[in-house]
Amino acid sequence: MAKELSITVGTLTIAINRLVKKGYVERLRSEDDRRVVKLGLSKKGRLIFRVHQRFHMRMVRSILQGMSDEESVALQMALENLHGFLQDYK
Repeated sequence: MAKELSITVGTLTIAINRLVKKGYVERLRSEDDRRVVKLGLSKKGRLIFRVHQRFHMRMVRSILQGMSDEESVALQMALENLHGFLQDYK
């Protein structure tokens, strides 16, 4: 996970510890291999995720409000280009 996020294992551990302490994330040990730790959202974490998702949907609707179809397609293309650039930048 640390490699995918381009951060150190120590940084990931600190972040996960904080999320666990706040009650957003749960650590789950693998039944097959006790060395493997799986992460999952707690009930509180799932609730916060849904709230954040709704915020983003409202934000996007607000941005697109009043735009023509052509303008919204141009914005989508620009955002996809930005996303591609940021993915390649890693």
